[in-house]
Amino acid sequence: MPEKQKPQEKPKSSKQFIRENIAKLIWTFVIFMGFIWAVNYFLIDVNELSFWLNEKMPVWSVFLLFFSSESLLGILPPDLFIIWSQSLPEPWLSLTVLAFLSYVGGIISFGIGRLLNRIPAIDRLVHKRYTKLSEEFRTFGALAIFLAALTPLPFSPVSIIAGSLDYPLARYLLVALSRILRYFIYASFLFYLY
Repeated sequence: MPEKQKPQEKPKSSKQFIRENIAKLIWTFVIFMGFIWAVNYFLIDVNELSFWLNEKMPVWSVFLLFFSSESLLGILPPDLFIIWSQSLPEPWLSLTVLAFLSYVGGIISFGIGRLLNRIPAIDRLVHKRYTKLSEEFRTFGALAIFLAALTPLPFSPVSIIAGSLDYPLARYLLVALSRILRYFIYASFLFYLY
């Protein structure tokens, strides 16, 4: 007796996908800002940490540390560096440097993804085994990149994925510009908080 085939799921429309994820974006932002407040209030004095960075490390080395993190895996939270930039003589200029370093770091991550895709085993894995994911990323990749650029989602790994899935570079560069916007939005909140 032949098995019954499952009916294929109807793909989500762009509007439906965006509607579902806007609410997630808002909640993520609210929870993240609450988390920053709680960490500062209960665990770590962020002002003290910022002071330590200024006293123990030259400014150029902090920028280099930040750029390395943003280019590889985005392990260090950018918000710490945003708060740190406030303690510098020109906070908004320092913030602008951080924002551009983050954007360029994302481009390097994208390039790493492209290089990884040249490895035959990874190419087979991505394009054969995860064909559906690859197709979905082509459809909704701009939204994923945008959300990773604006929220605490890890921007560097999303950029690596975009590169390895052959996401168009020109489109990536345009959408990733929202990463710069993130720094000014967060700074307007964090500079007021600290």
